[in-house]
Amino acid sequence: MEQVVREEEEAMTHKFTFLSLRSVTIESCSNLTNFHLGSQALEFPQLSDIRIAECPKMTAFSSSVSRESGDASENVVGKGGIYDNTATFFSNKVVIPRLERLDLSSINIHKIWHHSSSPSIGYLNFLRVKRCHNLKYLFPFFLAKDLEQLRFLGILDCNMMEQVIFTDGLVEEHQGRNQMFFFNQRSLWLNDLPKLTSSCFENYFEFHCLADLTLRNCPLLKTFISKCVPGDEPQIGQHVQASNLEVHNSSLLNEKVVFPSLKRLQIQNCDLLEEIIELQGVIADESQSTSAAQSIVAETVTTKFVFPKLINLGLDKVPRLKSFYSRMHTTHWPSLKKMDIIECPKVQIFTPQCPGSQVGISNQQPLFCVNEDTFPVLEELTLKTNDMGKGICDGQLSLQCFQNLKHLNLQFFPETSTTLPYSFIRSLPVLHKLVIDNASICQIVQSEGLSD
Repeated sequence: MEQVVREEEEAMTHKFTFLSLRSVTIESCSNLTNFHLGSQALEFPQLSDIRIAECPKMTAFSSSVSRESGDASENVVGKGGIYDNTATFFSNKVVIPRLERLDLSSINIHKIWHHSSSPSIGYLNFLRVKRCHNLKYLFPFFLAKDLEQLRFLGILDCNMMEQVIFTDGLVEEHQGRNQMFFFNQRSLWLNDLPKLTSSCFENYFEFHCLADLTLRNCPLLKTFISKCVPGDEPQIGQHVQASNLEVHNSSLLNEKVVFPSLKRLQIQNCDLLEEIIELQGVIADESQSTSAAQSIVAETVTTKFVFPKLINLGLDKVPRLKSFYSRMHTTHWPSLKKMDIIECPKVQIFTPQCPGSQVGISNQQPLFCVNEDTFPVLEELTLKTNDMGKGICDGQLSLQCFQNLKHLNLQFFPETSTTLPYSFIRSLPVLHKLVIDNASICQIVQSEGLSD
């Protein structure tokens, strides 16, 4: 089967309407090229759910170009035969005004939507694209304003994906400083995207409801939010929640985008990421310039970043990561219960929190400057690092830093030797489980005079 619906030679109407169809699921149709073949428009007034998987020759939902015929300039020979290289999955002749869920997996598409406003995405709340290896971007920039209801966005295992949002020549044309996009999004997954260099989320993307952010196996990803725009928007500071600053070359979050609802942050195998947050000096009004005095202020003020709802933090195999933020800062994690820091060799994980005057701006900032208030409810901690002695095993941390820690998992590299000071073990009053893995040690706990 190559089409589900195929027009007769002389159609009696200019439009096909499927009045009651609510769901379309197509799976494992190896020869299917289109749902519909013909020149007539399609309308699905009640369709809310589309799921298409394992249809390797499918190029479009509706097409007027047949695999067997057509102008050779419109058809390209590929692995699966002849396909329309100019087609989009949803052409402007397909109207699905109430589409809520779109799940596409292992199909041969190059674009999902045309470069024009689409009437088919206003109700879309779930969008997942998986193993679509010809997609270079998900949608053009100006369609983002129509995704008001989007809750879940997942892009998984797409070998050619370079950008989530295509912005070339479109941002300046359609940007609106007072218009915020993706306001209702809850989950964002970017996994196994070897060519992804940028998500192209600009400053006017505000993820107020985002609870789950996962970036996994994106070795070329340098930025998550880009192009800091000066203005009078709220700045990062003590009361700005789930901070996000401009990403320049190798940073993740942008200062104009707030994540007050973020509960889970997972970053794994992002080889070029060096910082989580970056600030390009003091943000000034457009009419002002950044003066030397402003630069001095930026270097001497300690910024506090608060992640009010984050419960689960995982940083795994991020080889260039050095810190959350390169300038003097502290972080506060009032809800964090589980943290894994695995194979981030350039980062110093913990140091005692020092007054700003004692921390030079030229020095590398640690991942966490820790005091009694940094992790008030942390229960599970897993660390795998080159030098476990920095911070946690050298006795420098306050004995009150991990009062609620129940599970401590220390994974050492081969031939690593260290000991845990007894004072540190004693400072964990509710510790239930201690795991020490792959360490070359003579003793686990080093006494420091136990007369008391």
